[in-house]
Amino acid sequence: MVDIQKTSVRSSAILTSSYVAGTILESRQSHNQMIVLVDFTIGSLTSAEIKVDYAYNYKVSLAYDAQTVNFTVGDEVKGNTSGASGIIESDTDAGATGTLILTNVRGTFLDNETLVDSASPTGGKARVNGAPTDASDWFQETFGSIATTTNSLSLGVHQLSGTGKYEIETPILAPRIRVSAKGTGTATSSLMEVVVITGRV
Repeated sequence: MVDIQKTSVRSSAILTSSYVAGTILESRQSHNQMIVLVDFTIGSLTSAEIKVDYAYNYKVSLAYDAQTVNFTVGDEVKGNTSGASGIIESDTDAGATGTLILTNVRGTFLDNETLVDSASPTGGKARVNGAPTDASDWFQETFGSIATTTNSLSLGVHQLSGTGKYEIETPILAPRIRVSAKGTGTATSSLMEVVVITGRV
């Protein structure tokens, strides 16, 4: 029996020739099972694929401009307006502009708000330049094929060969999960609804 904790729905998504990532799910520690329910109309596609990626750390990429003092890797940086914070993992500094990679992020940074780090008033200072983007290290689900004493691993893809309703069960391996879809061929009259359920069994 599955205790449902969270669902993510993409309704009637037209498939494309490259993977389209759905909503990133945050999994609780008690969750150990994920079920992907797919309602697929093949239309003029020759096939469709679902893949699952996992991330163990949440990282964001945060561009900045109007820098007056350099940031220091390892310091905590905060947004003066949003109150969002994160630890600086790296800083690509081009003078007045640059990009921070942040870990342990809390909250959402706002465009044009002032950034200061934990060494303020002498520490780094700049202004957010655009919305933060996901910079997590994603790892794709793998499948194995055992021959004698060798387990050969490959990046896992769930291929849907025809119109129908599919149920894909996969274990939850990390706190962050991303389910993506891809079509092969022409997307005309091809529809897909994806429902992702995370829970425990």
